[in-house]
Amino acid sequence: MITKGIVGRLTKQLVEEAHPRVDSSCCINEIQQKKHCGLCKAACHVSALDNITCPDFTHCDDCGICVAHCPAQVFINSLGLTQKLITLVENTNQTITLSCHHSEKEADCKLSCLAAYPWEVLASLVVSNNLISFVPGECDTCPHKSQMLLFERSLSQLKSFLGEEAYKTIFSENQKPQLKSRREAFSSLFRQGGRSALNLLPEELRSSPDKNLWRKVLLHSLTSQNPSKHTAHWITPIIQEDCKACGICEKLCPNKALRIVLGEDKQFYLTHFSWKCQGCGLCAAACPWKCITEFGRVALEPAHRPVVTKTKAKVCSHCSNPAYGELELCIECSIKQREGSL
Repeated sequence: MITKGIVGRLTKQLVEEAHPRVDSSCCINEIQQKKHCGLCKAACHVSALDNITCPDFTHCDDCGICVAHCPAQVFINSLGLTQKLITLVENTNQTITLSCHHSEKEADCKLSCLAAYPWEVLASLVVSNNLISFVPGECDTCPHKSQMLLFERSLSQLKSFLGEEAYKTIFSENQKPQLKSRREAFSSLFRQGGRSALNLLPEELRSSPDKNLWRKVLLHSLTSQNPSKHTAHWITPIIQEDCKACGICEKLCPNKALRIVLGEDKQFYLTHFSWKCQGCGLCAAACPWKCITEFGRVALEPAHRPVVTKTKAKVCSHCSNPAYGELELCIECSIKQREGSL
């Protein structure tokens, strides 16, 4: 007899296989109202995301485009699409042909649209010494036609990450690979199963996908190549010297890329984990002191090392919170002192 618990788990798995999972709590629009984001709504061709807190996946075809382009990583790929992409990124030193379901030509991997390939997946393939070729379908008659602008956005992000010179060598005309037959395409992925385990993703990335999965996969690809011939250029906010370590940007960052830390010198530092950053710009919009006015690119070794900026803040003389200016007390302690409750 099948128990209710088993039925519940099977139902949950079927649902997770059918469409992306959503965590609306980290949506930019849910966190604040100052900087509006409508990328997922514009990207969804079935209008499933008009209300992000209560999405309607009735007509969702699990294209995965929302996952690939959300700057707050609100979405997680369905289990089926996750496993498909994981199998893809485990290839090394291959000629990989990527296409969409509307293309009649053979390919190593087909998704609903080329825009559904996260740029981090493309970067992972490149870092693992694969050569990539794209084969579009009949875009003029495709329901995803307008999403091809997002595919161009992915290529732009890939170029920024790799650097223009490296990007040119990967997609140059004289290196454009020939399309494979179906037999060749499947045998290419099949051979991967017999490769050394050093080329495969660790089990924790395969078994427990989360919102940072494709960034973690890219980070693994960078660190497992010893040494990698590709330099990672992460996006990072340019922090001004008068940063007061108020912590507003840390609290609002949907990707948890910012953190205020106290150094051994009793000075506060703003640390930015660039490998987590999606460049949404929320930190710049929220900073009351306008200490973030632009973003840049930084090459880090190792790739997961944070960018550290010294702030003007010092330790409050009464508690451990940041104090700045001529004050020896933080804002909360200053208020309590004026009220006579300190």
